[in-house]
Amino acid sequence: MKNLIKNSKGAKINTNQEKGLLPEFIFILIIGFFIYAPGLNGVLLMDDYPAIKNNRYLADVLKLEWLTNTPAESNLPGRPFVQWSFALNKMVTGDSLPSYHFFNILIHLINTFLILLLSRYIIFQKVNLNSGVYRWIPFAVALLWCVHPIHTHAVTYLSQRAEIQLSLGVLGTLYFA
Repeated sequence: MKNLIKNSKGAKINTNQEKGLLPEFIFILIIGFFIYAPGLNGVLLMDDYPAIKNNRYLADVLKLEWLTNTPAESNLPGRPFVQWSFALNKMVTGDSLPSYHFFNILIHLINTFLILLLSRYIIFQKVNLNSGVYRWIPFAVALLWCVHPIHTHAVTYLSQRAEIQLSLGVLGTLYFA
């Protein structure tokens, strides 16, 4: 069996991390979307105006000025990926504010999925706690990540997309490296 490996003591252990992953993630998706869905009707706040609404480089996304320029009065200088994600948002959905919020929620839920995968990897393969109550630890960690109030600011405040994109980069690097 390809999912069986030997641990340091020679005992065979099952490394099938995918078992039970889909129901856990679907539950977390539902809870996460339920919690952040009211933010879809959110408004622009403080730094959102210079970063999105008054961003002259996003006025005409087909000119591609947004690739190399960011408004100095915004929080975007030095953060090109955030500017690019706003431009992508605008290309796909125009000025639809709920789509910007939806994209932030989507990134947060992807981060939550990466937390679930990382937690499963650590618990099941590195610590070798494959049975009993330990199998629920990765789910609990991911659920806590998803619903913790500390993420509300980064998910609902559009110009703070940099924070959740940073998390996406770090978590993706940790999992796929």
